[in-house]
Amino acid sequence: MKILTKDEMWSAIIQCDRALDGVFFYGVKTTSIFCRPSCKSKNPKLENVRFFSNPEDALNHGFRPCKRCKPDFNNSVYHPSEELIQNSIDFLNNNFRDCHTLEDIAKAMNVSRFHLNRTFKKHTGQTPRIYLEMIKVTYAKTLLENTSLKTIDICYQSGFNSLSTFYSVFKRHTGESPQKHRNHI
Repeated sequence: MKILTKDEMWSAIIQCDRALDGVFFYGVKTTSIFCRPSCKSKNPKLENVRFFSNPEDALNHGFRPCKRCKPDFNNSVYHPSEELIQNSIDFLNNNFRDCHTLEDIAKAMNVSRFHLNRTFKKHTGQTPRIYLEMIKVTYAKTLLENTSLKTIDICYQSGFNSLSTFYSVFKRHTGESPQKHRNHI
């Protein structure tokens, strides 16, 4: 493999070049953090950069791994958006009753609601709100099919704040009202 020059490595950092992830790492002296070439963090000044051939070398020189690009992962390519999506889906599945707004989800994921919405839709084809609605409707359908609970009780147990919202969302996702769904069973 060809040895990269300092200029080639610097160019890779500026361009956030994924192709060179795992080939080299760079540390920023002013922050004591090291990254992959593809890291989307703000570009440092060249005079503050040190280059390393592996994460262990950077760690041995007192640098700590970036929390954004996670250069200490064993795989050569890390996609932070995939981790965000999986964590968001897990959060929604585990907290659908208590989660009501995009702001709730974004706060739990420690990102802005705009970033979460855009990234989630890009990777799943739907917004977090629609995904959350689908989880709630699926749970409500299970309760309608397997219990004799009143519709209002199912509404609140499924995480909806109001009966009118429950009816509206349920009909939008299933094409029928909760009562009609129960009657078809």
